[in-house]
Amino acid sequence: MDNFEGKVAVITGAGSGFGREFARLGTKLGMRLVLADVQQDALDETFAEVSAAGAPAIARRVIRPIRLPSGPKCAVKLSRR
Repeated sequence: MDNFEGKVAVITGAGSGFGREFARLGTKLGMRLVLADVQQDALDETFAEVSAAGAPAIARRVIRPIRLPSGPKCAVKLSRR
C-alpha cells in the first residue's frame, strides 16, 4: 500500500513519543486519525497539533484496561468526551 490518503489510523500512545510522531506522519499523508492515550493533557496537545494541520481526528483518553470474557485478553475503556 502506498496511498494512505483518507485511510484511518488508530494510534495508541498518541500523546508522546512514537505515537505523536506517527500522528504527525499520518497528518502529512492525509490520513484520518483516531488518537488514544492515558494522559489527557498530552493527548490534547497532539490533537490540537494535528487538527491545526488539517487532519480529521478524534481523541479519546484511555481510562483503564478491562478484561473481556472471551476474545482479546485485554481491551480498553475510553472516555466519551
